[in-house]
Amino acid sequence: MGGDETDPVLELFARGTVFLTEPRRPILRPWHGPRMHLLAADGTLLGRLHEPVAFGYVLRDLADRPVLSVDLVSGRGLARPRFQVSDPGGAPIGEVRSPHRHSHTRLLEIRIAGGTGTLRVTRSALMGRTWSVRDRHDAETGRLTVSTARAFDGLQQYRVELDGHADRE
Repeated sequence: MGGDETDPVLELFARGTVFLTEPRRPILRPWHGPRMHLLAADGTLLGRLHEPVAFGYVLRDLADRPVLSVDLVSGRGLARPRFQVSDPGGAPIGEVRSPHRHSHTRLLEIRIAGGTGTLRVTRSALMGRTWSVRDRHDAETGRLTVSTARAFDGLQQYRVELDGHADRE
């Protein structure tokens, strides 16, 4: 990438809190699969998430360009799924998988293509929706909290907060 060019994924997720919220839509609008808006904490629209096929997601920026896509490549639904993450050109940039379950903890491994890094996200059933984010050296790099709200008009919203409390140099 060029010196002034910003990675669109980092541009969207560099913030500590983002919202995924269902947009309002006319009742008579043709159904094209679920869509969510990605919002900053101040309500600024950052992008749109669309599910054109079951377990296949495309994140688009405000110019409607694909930023990344996530597709289920193995597993059935939530039974040890493995997702491939691709860049806008369709080249694989990593994968997300759930290798196993152990003692009431769900484990997700996010692997970057080329083996440059692995991020592990675990959730304790007792802690509800708080996830621990660890790097490949098993050092905790932050906590991810996901909360759900349903508006009076029935629209769904998810609040995603990343507390990156680890010291970085």
